Amino acid sequence: MVQLNRDIILMILEQLKDDKPSLRCCLLVNRTWCEITAPMLWKALGRKRLPDNVKTKLFNVIISHLSEDSKGILKEQGIDTEDYRPPLFNYISLWRHLNLRLLDDMIYLRKTKDSNMNIIRNEIYKLFINKNSKFISLFIPAKLEIQIDNFPDADKCFSFLELFKCDSSIKKPILIGMSNIITSIKKIKIENLYHGKIVNSGFDKLIKAQKNLKQVCLLGDSKKKNEISLEDLLKNNVNHIQHINIGWNPNTEFLSHFANLISLKIYMKSNNLENNHFHLKSLNLPNIKYLKISGVPVEILADMIDNSGGHLVEINIKETNDRLIKSIYKKCKNLKYLELSIENKNLLEFENLLINCKYLCGLVIDNDSSIDINSLFEILCNSSPVGLYKFKFAYYAKFNLEPLESFFKDWDKRQPMLLKLNTFWMKKARQSQKHYREICNIVERYKSKGTVRKIEFLDCDNFLEDIDSLEWLKKKSRLYREY
Repeated sequence: MVQLNRDIILMILEQLKDDKPSLRCCLLVNRTWCEITAPMLWKALGRKRLPDNVKTKLFNVIISHLSEDSKGILKEQGIDTEDYRPPLFNYISLWRHLNLRLLDDMIYLRKTKDSNMNIIRNEIYKLFINKNSKFISLFIPAKLEIQIDNFPDADKCFSFLELFKCDSSIKKPILIGMSNIITSIKKIKIENLYHGKIVNSGFDKLIKAQKNLKQVCLLGDSKKKNEISLEDLLKNNVNHIQHINIGWNPNTEFLSHFANLISLKIYMKSNNLENNHFHLKSLNLPNIKYLKISGVPVEILADMIDNSGGHLVEINIKETNDRLIKSIYKKCKNLKYLELSIENKNLLEFENLLINCKYLCGLVIDNDSSIDINSLFEILCNSSPVGLYKFKFAYYAKFNLEPLESFFKDWDKRQPMLLKLNTFWMKKARQSQKHYREICNIVERYKSKGTVRKIEFLDCDNFLEDIDSLEWLKKKSRLYREY
C-alpha cells in the first residue's frame, strides 16, 4: 500500500471535516489516519446536544481516562468503573469546547444522588482542567458550585478561551474567579435573562476584564427579580464589540454607543404596540453589515435601514411593506443575502429591489399568506441580478406542477440554482406516490439540463428550524456564527 505524507492526509481530511460518517471510516484506515482524524471528531464535542445513548458511551470513554484513585472514588459513589481499559489516545486533550452541563447530564444518567454530585464532578473536572487541555469555549450551568478557577493550571487551560456561555443566575464567586484568569473572551452568551437585567454583579468584573470582547448574545425571559442592566455594563466595551444578539426590546439607547457594530440580532416575541421602540427608530449604526430582527414594527425597520451607513450585506426580517422594500433597494446597494415575506401588493417594489440590488445572490421568501406564485417566479426569471441563484421558499397555498416547471424552464441559461422549497402542496404530494414521482421527474429533467444544481423539499413544520441551513448562510467567519 502506498504511504501518503501526513500533510497530504491532512489536506484530504480537511475536505471531509463536515462529513462525520466519512471521518469515522477514516479512523479505521491505519494508525496514522486515526491519529490525524481523531482530533477533528473530538474537538467538536460540547457544541451540540447529544442523545442519552451517546452521552452514556461518551461517559464510558471519560471513565477510561481516570486514574485508579479517581476510579475508586467514583466507585464509592455508586458508579461502576471496572473493565475500562486505558484508551489508545488521550481523547480528553482533544476537546476544545468544555460544556459542564453536558458532563452533569452524563453523571445524572448514572442515577447519581445530588449529594454525591460535587465529589464526582471534582474527579471528572480534573481530567479536563489541566495543563494538557486548551479550550476555546466554556459553558457553565446555573447550579455549579465548584470553583473551577482553583484547579491547577486553570489559567493555562483557559488562556485561549474565546466563548464564555452561562446562565444569568450563575454564582457570583465563580464569575469573579473566572474574571481573574480569563481576559481573551471574544464572545459572551448569557441565557435566561429578564429584559437584559441580572442580579449577579460578578458579570461587571468579567466583562471589564476582557480585552477583545467582540460579540455579545443575551437571551431568555426569566421571571426572577433582577437589578443590574447589562446594557449599562456593555457600554464599557463599545470600542471592541462588533456583534450583538439580544432577546428583548432595548430598554435604553445603549445600541447607539456601538459605532463599530457589524451585526445586530434582535428577537422579540411580537411587535406589540405597547413596546417602546423609540430607541430603535432613531438608531444610527454606520458600519452595520448584518441585520436580523423579529417582532419589530415594519416602519421602525425601515427607519433603521434608512439610518444605516449603506454597508448592509445581509438582512433577515419577516415583516414587509412597500416602504421597507424601497428603503432596502435605495440604501443597500451591496446587499447579498435577503430574507423577507412578500405579498401580491409588494410585487412591483420587489421587482425594483431585484433590479437595484445587483449583488444579491441568496434569497429566502417566507410567506404566511397566498401569493401569486406565477407572478413571483416570472419576476425572478426576468429581473434577478446575474449572481442570484440560491433560493428558499415557504409557500402556504396550494399550486400544481406547472408553476415550478415553468420556473425551471424560464431560468434557462442562468447560473444553475440551489433551491429549497417548502409547501403544503409538497407535503400532500408525498402522500401520493404518483404525484411525488412526477415532481421528482421534473426535478431530475432540469438537473440533467443544468438548470438546477440542487433542490430539497422541506416539511412545513421544519421550515423555520431549517432557516439557517442554506449553503450561503454557512459562509461566515467563525466568530460571527454560533459555536
